[in-house]
Amino acid sequence: MDDFVLTMDNITKSFSGNEVLHAAAFNLKAGEVHALMGENGSGKSTLMKILMGIYHGEKGIIRLFGEELVFSSPAQALEHGIAMIHQELSPVLDMEISENIFIGREIRDWSGLLVNIREMRRRAAEHLAQFGLDMDPMTKMRSLSVGQRQLIEWALKTHRLWRWSCTDGYAIRKARRLNDEDSKGQLHAETQRKQISA
Repeated sequence: MDDFVLTMDNITKSFSGNEVLHAAAFNLKAGEVHALMGENGSGKSTLMKILMGIYHGEKGIIRLFGEELVFSSPAQALEHGIAMIHQELSPVLDMEISENIFIGREIRDWSGLLVNIREMRRRAAEHLAQFGLDMDPMTKMRSLSVGQRQLIEWALKTHRLWRWSCTDGYAIRKARRLNDEDSKGQLHAETQRKQISA
């Protein structure tokens, strides 16, 4: 059990009396990349939505770093270092990459009134570079391909996770475990980029 960052055991969920998940299980170790595969309606999205607190299972246990948790919302899951990138993206197309990454958490100037777009662009460029994404943070989202928008969505979610890691113990332990071996972290990022770009 201690080897797993995340465990989901005996997860069961029904909609209108129709059981879509029966005793489902999912385990994740640090540095691993998993693919949930199955036909439409097989419960892949439902399982992930239960993890994110969008749905609530009738049975089952979710553990993060060995501690049993139940998330009541995606925001609460995010606070604990778990994010989900949906197939249906929701970028603000007429805003630039940096604005999308910082949306809702804009960096302000000394007065606290005006947005410091220069600093947002600088930090966005640094964050993109850490994932090997050679993109200008001033680029409008509308001009990007769907694959590129997915990469930005990934960057946005990971940027929020890193923000929470400053104050949240779960996210701190998560970051430490995932970064124990730098090569694993690089492989994880490279695999994700290739999957999204494919």
